[in-house]
Amino acid sequence: KLMTLTDNYKNARGSKPTKTLLRLSHLYSVGEHPKLSLPASVSLAKVFSKTGLKIKSVEETSLTGNQPLKQMDDAKLIWKTHEPWNYSHPKPYDERIYMKEEGFVVTLRPMELRTFWVEFEEESS
Repeated sequence: KLMTLTDNYKNARGSKPTKTLLRLSHLYSVGEHPKLSLPASVSLAKVFSKTGLKIKSVEETSLTGNQPLKQMDDAKLIWKTHEPWNYSHPKPYDERIYMKEEGFVVTLRPMELRTFWVEFEEESS
């Protein structure tokens, strides 16, 4: 589901925004539905080309959109954890699936929310 699509943000120099904030979310949780709970992949290039927009660049960010996702992951602390006995619920995912640059393909896992800064090519008139 498309959660947010807005260019209502000024860039650092205060001029017209050049990027659009995009948020996508997966609405189902693990095990909620046999098919709809599976990871879903979407090509942002294909979705926006249907409206006549061509993507120039996409940068995945933290949920708040204030830092690149890979930069955030590199600075993340690694916590010591333990496996509780008798834990029978679905296990969390250990590794992040980053966006594929070719076609800007995003894979959303159950209940996942992801944020991107998208820059579209300017329309030629």
